Amino acid sequence: MTAKSSVHNLNLAGHYSWELLFDIDNSDNSGTVRRLVEIKSSVFCSYHSLRKEIQSSDAATSMGLNVGGVFDVISIGVKGEMSFQVKSMYESMSETHSELKTETTKTDTYEVGPHSRLKMYRLVFNGPGINYITDTVSSTPHDMKDVQIDLTLRQASFLQDIDVVYTNDSVSRPSNLISEVNGKNPDINAGYGGEFVWLVARWTTKLDDAASGIQIVVQDNGNNNYMDLAKGAGGAFRYIKMRRDPYSKNKIIKIALYRTPEAEDNPCDGRWQFKTGDINWNRGKDYLYLVWNEASI
Repeated sequence: MTAKSSVHNLNLAGHYSWELLFDIDNSDNSGTVRRLVEIKSSVFCSYHSLRKEIQSSDAATSMGLNVGGVFDVISIGVKGEMSFQVKSMYESMSETHSELKTETTKTDTYEVGPHSRLKMYRLVFNGPGINYITDTVSSTPHDMKDVQIDLTLRQASFLQDIDVVYTNDSVSRPSNLISEVNGKNPDINAGYGGEFVWLVARWTTKLDDAASGIQIVVQDNGNNNYMDLAKGAGGAFRYIKMRRDPYSKNKIIKIALYRTPEAEDNPCDGRWQFKTGDINWNRGKDYLYLVWNEASI
């Protein structure tokens, strides 16, 4: 069973503004002034900044995104006035997940007549994860419409806990149970009598709630804080204990049962990174493990 990611659509806005480029005051002179002005334009796109702005936006919280969890931006769409080149550069961040920067320079000559003054402004765009200093200049700045930024986000989920479910028959098994990797019987008590025992994974988007490991405990005494994996079969009590390490960067993203007639240190030909001890320890028949894979966050 693999953690299911949730997809969210988020709309944010980018804003144009005008900033003073230069102010040539020739009011006190009777001659004409000519000035060569160097105009630099630049585009800076940052995936890191984009994610931070998403996390701080009220819209992300209201749509149900867990901004303290792990998420990726899988698409960026721009609706509004923006050059094709800059738009393509900005939208490509959903694939590169990096910082992109370009810079160009041009020079223009400006002439200011006698007893005149010239103020020129340049157009600047700021949006989530982008700063675009354009080469558009004007002596009469005017309002520009906001640009709509359409973002598609994918929120990652991690294993939080494993619920133990009892039923009186196999037909009543939960539909979302943890399956056996080769399609074998996922009933923990299979072959031993007692209750039908199924495991169901519970997932979370909150890193603080995510498990960092799983332990199987087999003991002679019962513990009311846990649900017995061998309920009704007699013999030792068998429990699942989840390990949680808030400092661990590794979280469980995939889990399954592995049933085998032989003990194996590397189950499923290395397709799984980790495994528990044998759930069926000391009761014969099959060896049964929980196996899982992790992701580093």
